[in-house]
Amino acid sequence: MSNFDQGDRVMTPGGVGTVKYRRMGSPDYSEVVAYSVVLDHANHNPLYTGSLYPAKEVSKATEDK
Repeated sequence: MSNFDQGDRVMTPGGVGTVKYRRMGSPDYSEVVAYSVVLDHANHNPLYTGSLYPAKEVSKATEDK
C-alpha cells in the first residue's frame, strides 16, 4: 500500500480526487489509516470539504489527459 501526500491525485470508491490530509493510527502514529479526499465531482459544492476513506480503499489515480 502506498502513502499519499496532500495534493496527490487518487482513486477512491467515490471517484477520483485530491488528497487533503491523511490520518495516522495510534498508538505510534506510524501507519496511515485514512485519507480525506476532495472528490472532483463534488468539488463545485461550496459546502463540501472532502470525504474520508480507509487507506486500504485509496489508490493512485491513473488519469489520461
